Amino acid sequence: MRLDDFERMTPDEFSAVCEAHAKTREADSRESWEQTRALAYTLSGPYMKHKTTVQRFWPLPWDEKKEKRGADRVVMSREEQKRRFEELAKRV
Repeated sequence: MRLDDFERMTPDEFSAVCEAHAKTREADSRESWEQTRALAYTLSGPYMKHKTTVQRFWPLPWDEKKEKRGADRVVMSREEQKRRFEELAKRV
């Protein structure tokens, strides 16, 4: 992101960009773990006595149905968002 693009962002836009970036990183991490799990499952297949699914072979945290994660989310007021945005802008 260019500096002038950053400087023109509103606190809501900055928050949305940060959230999108975090989601992208999480998706990349999940994809990597899924690939690792599939490889381990495939390589150990000939040595398993009983057939099983990939999810039962190596359960990962997102395999379980969890409660809505919205309760974990921290919600900042407009004033807090503005103050944080100004602090970040000063650093740049």
